[in-house]
Amino acid sequence: MVKRSLILLLLSSVLVLTFLPNVPVMTKPSFAPHEDPTEAESSIDSFSLLMYYSDVFMQMSQGQYENASMLVRSLKFAYAPEELRYIVQRYNDLMLELTQILNDTENLLREASALLEVYRLEEASMVLNSTGLLLGRADILLRDVEEATGTLSNRLRVFASPTGSKARLAYDRLRSMLQRLKLLAEEYEKLLKTLRGEASEIQMMQLAPTEITLNLNTSSVLVGGFIRASGNLLSEGKGLAKRTVTILLDGTPVAESVTSLDGSYSSAVTIPYRYVNMSSFEALYSPKGDDRGIYLASKSPKVPIKIIFHRTWTTVFVPEKAYPGLPITVEGEATVEGGVPARLRDFKIFLDNIPLAENHTDLRGHFEAEIVISPRTLVGKHKLTLNIEPKAVHAGVTYQEELNVVKATSEMSLQVPSVLLLPTSVYVKGYVHSSFGPLKGALIRLELAESSITVKTVEEGRFDAAVYMPLNLFPSGFQELRVSVEPAEPWNAPVQTTKTILVMNPVNISLMSATFLSITVTLYTNLRKTKPTEEAALTAPIIQSKPEVQSVEARESQSTAKPKDVRGRVIEAYLKAVEKIVEVLGIPMAPYMTLREFLSAVKPNLKDATDYFTDLTLLAERVLYSPYFPQEDEASEVEGSVEKIMKSMKVGSP
Repeated sequence: MVKRSLILLLLSSVLVLTFLPNVPVMTKPSFAPHEDPTEAESSIDSFSLLMYYSDVFMQMSQGQYENASMLVRSLKFAYAPEELRYIVQRYNDLMLELTQILNDTENLLREASALLEVYRLEEASMVLNSTGLLLGRADILLRDVEEATGTLSNRLRVFASPTGSKARLAYDRLRSMLQRLKLLAEEYEKLLKTLRGEASEIQMMQLAPTEITLNLNTSSVLVGGFIRASGNLLSEGKGLAKRTVTILLDGTPVAESVTSLDGSYSSAVTIPYRYVNMSSFEALYSPKGDDRGIYLASKSPKVPIKIIFHRTWTTVFVPEKAYPGLPITVEGEATVEGGVPARLRDFKIFLDNIPLAENHTDLRGHFEAEIVISPRTLVGKHKLTLNIEPKAVHAGVTYQEELNVVKATSEMSLQVPSVLLLPTSVYVKGYVHSSFGPLKGALIRLELAESSITVKTVEEGRFDAAVYMPLNLFPSGFQELRVSVEPAEPWNAPVQTTKTILVMNPVNISLMSATFLSITVTLYTNLRKTKPTEEAALTAPIIQSKPEVQSVEARESQSTAKPKDVRGRVIEAYLKAVEKIVEVLGIPMAPYMTLREFLSAVKPNLKDATDYFTDLTLLAERVLYSPYFPQEDEASEVEGSVEKIMKSMKVGSP
């Protein structure tokens, strides 16, 4: 009994030792891990950031305000550490405001100059006053930007950098561009002063004032219709004859008229197809030719007018989902006031402002268009826009809706061997499909340790591949087979999966076998040496007192004590149960069988012992094929299960 227990314990220990050294192989990643984002320390390139800002200032100093604004807004996508985020955002806001103010200042100065050119002194004076206010705000912003530049550079530790370093050079360039910006603001100040001087000179010329009136023959008009604008051009109460009067609609010239001998004028004006509810007319007189230097310009008060047009309504039906590379149908109905069909109206469809289709409605006002989503369209929400163009007195209409672009989920089934003996090839069969059917021509990449191979699926979405595994590539143990699928069709999503394979290396097994043989020989030798002593003890006459008998019983109990290794106790219990089951049922455990295959073979005949042996098998598998270490109570429980198995099968304890 003692010898059998020792041998069972030795076998279980060898099995455990065979797999335990390979635990690091199972847990070690096949690539260098990335740094934990929550613990990684982020940094910002002070040289690149300051050079970027100096480029923005350079664009501003050259009057390229639109480019400068675009550069600053692009910075919202740039990374900034938490400790710099506020100052960077504040700096960006200051630059955007300064850019806008300088741009407005330049436009106002240009407008004031044009007004003074035609002696529109009153309007020019108002514009010049607004320009002065803007330049005052620009001066304050320039000081704020200069102060923020110092603060930002200090936080970037620029001043701690040695002279001539890249950070110092970038800071010097930024300061230089900021100085150029100050010079530009000074140029605007000088130009404002010059224009104000021109306005004073015009005022000192004591030019004759003029007055112009405007009347409309109606207070409302249908879009595309006509109105008559009339009035008088006077100077000091007298009509000015043969002078050109310009009619303005919302500030835009739409007609001209020449005054008669008494200074009156009249002109028919066509209402453009602008679908707004209200507009306003003005009459403008600007001195030309011989009138320059004699008369001042004048503009009439605004006269409002209501614009009448018919609105258009539409209902649009858009699929809930769209797939890259596949067409979708957009359809709907368009009507005008009174529910009348909007017949033969041109329409256009855009996705994220990119035109995709155009056509016209039919006689029922119905429209339908098939659009193909670009294969390069990213998954997510996109803006779908439908524009029905205006036609005559009927206004157009714009409809917008979110279009959800998705990819079909790809699914993969694999046939992979569970155990490999090196050297060999891993033969893998698979089938890949989505809701659209089999994935044809999809790229399948298989990776196992350092070996990999790429194949393509055939028409039915199936593939066969073999990954060669050389000898001594890695030790025995569990390895992950990674399979990734890249579909050929843009509407199918990629998919990845992993399978665990038990890889057996003959080199490692040989080493374990040699170790096992060495331990067995040593154990056998020790047993042979102790055998004569045991025989002598058995043949000697028993003349002992009761206490001595108790001592012998204690020693015998100690010699048959359960092994301290909990793993070994689990394996020993499993082997003991297998031995008894084979003995009673006569079903052998073949060498090629796994533990679970043996369970399946004997399960129909176990009867009441089924649950006990199933639990014992699962725990034995876990101990053998994973780094799991069972607890003491688990070992005691499986040992109890063995006793219950034996009782259930009416087999007594050995």
